[in-house]
Amino acid sequence: MTVGRAVLTLGLAIVALTCSMWVALAAVAVLGHGASLTSIACMTMLQRRTAHGLMGRGPAAVETVMGVQQAVSLAIGALLVTLLDHHVTFAIMTTFTGTSVVYLLISLRGKLFRPDSPSTTPHLEPRRLVERCMPLREVGVLPVS
Repeated sequence: MTVGRAVLTLGLAIVALTCSMWVALAAVAVLGHGASLTSIACMTMLQRRTAHGLMGRGPAAVETVMGVQQAVSLAIGALLVTLLDHHVTFAIMTTFTGTSVVYLLISLRGKLFRPDSPSTTPHLEPRRLVERCMPLREVGVLPVS
């Protein structure tokens, strides 16, 4: 995730500093590559660290939080574009993204590029579907005859 954020920061910085459309277009391609690296790393980490019984709920919660964050950032970005030059807006984005990369490098010092330890959550053996479900009679549903 740190490498993806660094690539994303590089793309943002190039867009903020250039006036050439072709250079900005190439930088946006770099930016998009960094965004996809970050997204894939985030989802992979989430799947590795989520207990098997919560596998559907964990990603759903993350998607909800990320969706809210994206909506808020779109609103703030639209406001900033009306008030500031796009170079300044990209410089602000570069500053915040670069700060997050520095934070990740400091907090993950000595842990980068090492394989994850095996999951500490116990592996749950799948039970038969009938054992997991509540009998229909208990919820008031009568069998069809």
